Amino acid sequence: MKRIIYTSSVAAVFTPSITNREFTEEEWNEESLLVVEQEGINAIPMQKYRASKTLAERAAWDFYSKCKGKVGWDFVTICPPLVRL
Repeated sequence: MKRIIYTSSVAAVFTPSITNREFTEEEWNEESLLVVEQEGINAIPMQKYRASKTLAERAAWDFYSKCKGKVGWDFVTICPPLVRL
């Protein structure tokens, strides 16, 4: 095995905006994390979903960062906007 590809979601980086813009690998959806932290169970479901995707992808990157010297593979994520079956 040479590479782990983690299928995340654009929700991990997306922050609603009134203008079109590009997102980079340096960005995280901090807004949803803050909303869910403040509103807890009362946050709307989409905010909870976005926060969960952000936390999950961060956890995956944290794991890789701690272990990359011990494993023989690299790690990448893709963040599709929509997955249809």
